Amino acid sequence: MKNPYALRSVPIILAAIFCLAGCASQPAALEPAPAESSVQVRLVDQNSLKARFGSIDDENPYIPHRTLFLGAREEFIAFEVDVDAAVDGPISVRAEALDPDGKSVAVLRDLGYMQHYWEAYNDGRSDSICLRKLGKSYMKSNPLKAKAGRQSFMVLLVGNNPIPRPSSISMEIDVPGMNLSKFSFDLLK
Repeated sequence: MKNPYALRSVPIILAAIFCLAGCASQPAALEPAPAESSVQVRLVDQNSLKARFGSIDDENPYIPHRTLFLGAREEFIAFEVDVDAAVDGPISVRAEALDPDGKSVAVLRDLGYMQHYWEAYNDGRSDSICLRKLGKSYMKSNPLKAKAGRQSFMVLLVGNNPIPRPSSISMEIDVPGMNLSKFSFDLLK
């Protein structure tokens, strides 16, 4: 008696051989040429911040904490940074706001500073909605260890409230594989 399984397995074995031989004879796929790196920076207004992160300071890490009698002690200037890096490497951001006399009126703050700032207003709790939103959206470290591809994050300049106007903001973003990107913004009255 003939084995019925032997006859059925022959076409399967032949198909597998042709598939494997076809894969081995195919040329390797060409890797696409790396795209050029690019950087975009956007000054984010209060209305956009409220729409994206919430309208009260207990929820929104980009609106300074306000007290009932004194209001906000600090003023925040928020930026959204979009980096499209062609290669892996550190992304660093430097920024400062200067008054017309050249005096520093607001400086870039890192994630650790902002987390400490909000923990102080949340009774030391690190589980608040505000801190979770900050951790998801803020630049994780400066410099940021980034892989090639698109990175999007927020950064804040923090100064005493009110920051004098007019003031000028200068920002430098260093991305691997491209020249230093420089941006300037004016804070008008």
